[in-house]
Amino acid sequence: MIPKVYLAGPTVFHPEFAAIFRDRKKLCAELGFEGVAPIDGDAEIAPTTDDAAGLKLLAAAIRGGNVDKIRTCDAIIADITPFRGPGADDGTAWEMGFGEALGKVVLAFSEQAGVPYANQVENRSGVRPTTLENPQPLDIDGLLVENFLLPANLMLAAGPEGVLPSFEAALVRLNAILKPG
Repeated sequence: MIPKVYLAGPTVFHPEFAAIFRDRKKLCAELGFEGVAPIDGDAEIAPTTDDAAGLKLLAAAIRGGNVDKIRTCDAIIADITPFRGPGADDGTAWEMGFGEALGKVVLAFSEQAGVPYANQVENRSGVRPTTLENPQPLDIDGLLVENFLLPANLMLAAGPEGVLPSFEAALVRLNAILKPG
Protein backbone atom coordinates (compact mmCIF):
# COMPACT_ATOMS: atom_id res chain seq x y z
CA MET A 1 0.00 0.00 0.00
CA ILE A 2 1.35 3.42 -0.95
CA PRO A 3 1.63 5.79 2.04
CA LYS A 4 -0.47 8.93 1.63
CA VAL A 5 0.82 12.38 2.58
CA TYR A 6 -1.49 15.34 3.22
CA LEU A 7 0.07 18.54 1.84
CA ALA A 8 -0.94 21.20 4.37
CA GLY A 9 -0.21 24.88 4.09
CA PRO A 10 -1.38 28.13 2.58
CA THR A 11 -0.47 26.96 -0.93
CA VAL A 12 -4.21 26.84 -1.65
CA PHE A 13 -4.14 30.67 -1.64
CA HIS A 14 -1.23 30.97 -4.09
CA PRO A 15 -2.18 32.04 -7.63
CA GLU A 16 -0.16 29.08 -8.98
CA PHE A 17 -1.54 26.53 -6.49
CA ALA A 18 -2.33 23.89 -9.13
CA ALA A 19 1.24 23.86 -10.47
CA ILE A 20 2.75 23.85 -6.97
CA PHE A 21 0.61 20.90 -5.89
CA ARG A 22 1.36 19.07 -9.16
CA ASP A 23 5.11 19.48 -8.55
CA ARG A 24 4.86 18.41 -4.92
CA LYS A 25 2.79 15.36 -5.83
CA LYS A 26 5.40 14.44 -8.42
CA LEU A 27 8.14 14.63 -5.77
CA CYS A 28 5.99 12.48 -3.47
CA ALA A 29 5.52 9.88 -6.20
CA GLU A 30 9.27 9.76 -6.85
CA LEU A 31 9.74 8.54 -3.25
CA GLY A 32 6.79 6.15 -3.36
CA PHE A 33 4.18 8.36 -1.67
CA GLU A 34 0.81 9.62 -2.81
CA GLY A 35 0.50 13.35 -2.23
CA VAL A 36 -2.97 14.50 -1.22
CA ALA A 37 -3.74 18.20 -1.64
CA PRO A 38 -6.50 19.96 0.32
CA ILE A 39 -8.14 20.86 -2.99
CA ASP A 40 -8.19 17.34 -4.46
CA GLY A 41 -11.66 16.45 -5.62
CA ASP A 42 -13.02 19.92 -4.97
CA ALA A 43 -14.83 21.19 -8.03
CA GLU A 44 -15.21 24.61 -6.46
CA ILE A 45 -12.79 26.12 -3.97
CA ALA A 46 -13.55 29.78 -4.48
CA PRO A 47 -16.86 31.27 -3.41
CA THR A 48 -19.08 32.13 -6.36
CA THR A 49 -21.76 33.87 -4.35
CA ASP A 50 -22.12 36.47 -1.65
CA ASP A 51 -25.04 34.62 -0.09
CA ALA A 52 -24.12 34.14 3.60
CA ALA A 53 -25.90 30.79 3.93
CA GLY A 54 -24.26 29.45 0.77
CA LEU A 55 -20.81 30.62 1.88
CA LYS A 56 -21.24 28.98 5.27
CA LEU A 57 -22.20 25.69 3.61
CA LEU A 58 -19.24 25.89 1.23
CA ALA A 59 -16.84 26.60 4.10
CA ALA A 60 -18.22 23.66 6.09
CA ALA A 61 -17.92 21.37 3.07
CA ILE A 62 -14.29 22.38 2.47
CA ARG A 63 -13.46 21.85 6.15
CA GLY A 64 -15.19 18.48 6.21
CA GLY A 65 -13.43 17.39 3.04
CA ASN A 66 -10.03 18.31 4.46
CA VAL A 67 -10.76 16.47 7.70
CA ASP A 68 -11.69 13.38 5.68
CA LYS A 69 -8.51 13.66 3.60
CA ILE A 70 -6.32 13.95 6.70
CA ARG A 71 -7.99 10.87 8.21
CA THR A 72 -7.06 8.81 5.12
CA CYS A 73 -3.41 9.91 5.11
CA ASP A 74 -0.45 8.39 6.91
CA ALA A 75 1.40 11.66 7.34
CA ILE A 76 1.20 15.42 6.98
CA ILE A 77 3.84 17.72 5.57
CA ALA A 78 2.91 21.25 6.60
CA ASP A 79 4.20 24.53 5.22
CA ILE A 80 4.43 26.86 8.22
CA THR A 81 6.19 29.68 6.39
CA PRO A 82 4.78 32.94 7.83
CA PHE A 83 1.44 33.74 6.24
CA ARG A 84 -0.31 37.10 6.46
CA GLY A 85 1.80 37.98 9.48
CA PRO A 86 4.70 36.52 11.44
CA GLY A 87 3.08 33.14 12.12
CA ALA A 88 1.87 30.09 10.25
CA ASP A 89 -1.52 29.89 8.56
CA ASP A 90 -4.21 29.17 11.17
CA GLY A 91 -5.75 26.37 9.12
CA THR A 92 -2.40 24.69 8.68
CA ALA A 93 -1.73 24.85 12.43
CA TRP A 94 -5.14 23.26 13.06
CA GLU A 95 -4.46 20.52 10.51
CA MET A 96 -1.11 19.77 12.17
CA GLY A 97 -2.74 19.44 15.59
CA PHE A 98 -5.55 17.30 14.23
CA GLY A 99 -3.08 15.04 12.46
CA GLU A 100 -0.92 14.69 15.53
CA ALA A 101 -3.97 13.88 17.66
CA LEU A 102 -4.80 11.11 15.17
CA GLY A 103 -1.27 9.69 15.55
CA LYS A 104 -0.10 10.76 12.09
CA VAL A 105 3.52 11.63 11.36
CA VAL A 106 3.55 15.43 11.13
CA LEU A 107 6.51 17.27 9.64
CA ALA A 108 6.79 21.02 9.20
CA PHE A 109 8.88 23.11 6.86
CA SER A 110 9.32 26.84 6.46
CA GLU A 111 11.09 29.12 4.05
CA GLN A 112 12.04 31.00 7.24
CA ALA A 113 13.36 27.93 9.10
CA GLY A 114 16.57 29.75 10.01
CA VAL A 115 14.90 32.89 11.36
CA PRO A 116 13.80 32.91 15.02
CA TYR A 117 10.10 33.66 15.56
CA ALA A 118 10.89 36.77 17.62
CA ASN A 119 12.79 38.18 14.64
CA GLN A 120 9.89 37.34 12.35
CA VAL A 121 7.50 39.20 14.65
CA GLU A 122 9.84 42.18 14.67
CA ASN A 123 10.32 42.12 10.89
CA ARG A 124 6.65 41.73 10.02
CA SER A 125 4.71 43.59 12.66
CA GLY A 126 7.11 45.50 14.85
CA VAL A 127 8.35 44.97 18.37
CA ARG A 128 8.38 47.56 21.08
CA PRO A 129 11.82 48.27 22.48
CA THR A 130 12.75 46.61 25.72
CA THR A 131 13.37 48.67 28.85
CA LEU A 132 15.08 48.02 32.17
CA GLU A 133 11.63 47.52 33.70
CA ASN A 134 10.65 45.03 31.00
CA PRO A 135 13.59 43.28 29.29
CA GLN A 136 11.23 41.01 27.29
CA PRO A 137 10.35 42.11 23.75
CA LEU A 138 6.73 43.17 23.30
CA ASP A 139 4.71 43.12 20.11
CA ILE A 140 2.78 46.14 18.83
CA ASP A 141 -0.13 45.14 21.08
CA GLY A 142 2.09 45.15 24.17
CA LEU A 143 2.16 41.35 24.50
CA LEU A 144 5.29 39.31 25.20
CA VAL A 145 6.98 37.77 22.16
CA GLU A 146 8.10 34.20 22.76
CA ASN A 147 11.76 33.74 22.05
CA PHE A 148 12.95 30.14 22.10
CA LEU A 149 15.08 30.71 18.96
CA LEU A 150 12.61 28.53 17.02
CA PRO A 151 11.25 29.60 13.61
CA ALA A 152 7.62 29.39 14.72
CA ASN A 153 5.47 29.15 17.81
CA LEU A 154 6.84 26.40 20.03
CA MET A 155 3.73 24.26 19.62
CA LEU A 156 4.52 23.97 15.90
CA ALA A 157 8.32 24.07 15.99
CA ALA A 158 9.41 22.18 19.13
CA GLY A 159 8.32 18.74 17.96
CA PRO A 160 10.77 15.87 17.60
CA GLU A 161 11.65 16.76 14.00
CA GLY A 162 11.81 20.54 14.37
CA VAL A 163 11.15 22.69 11.31
CA LEU A 164 12.81 21.67 8.08
CA PRO A 165 14.00 24.21 5.50
CA SER A 166 11.97 22.99 2.49
CA PHE A 167 9.26 20.68 1.25
CA GLU A 168 11.93 18.48 -0.29
CA ALA A 169 13.79 18.18 3.03
CA ALA A 170 10.54 17.25 4.79
CA LEU A 171 9.77 14.63 2.16
CA VAL A 172 13.24 13.09 2.49
CA ARG A 173 12.84 13.00 6.28
CA LEU A 174 9.39 11.43 5.95
CA ASN A 175 10.88 8.76 3.71
CA ALA A 176 13.44 7.95 6.42
CA ILE A 177 10.70 7.74 9.05
CA LEU A 178 8.16 5.68 7.13
CA LYS A 179 10.59 3.55 5.13
CA PRO A 180 13.61 2.98 7.40
CA GLY A 181 16.51 0.88 6.19
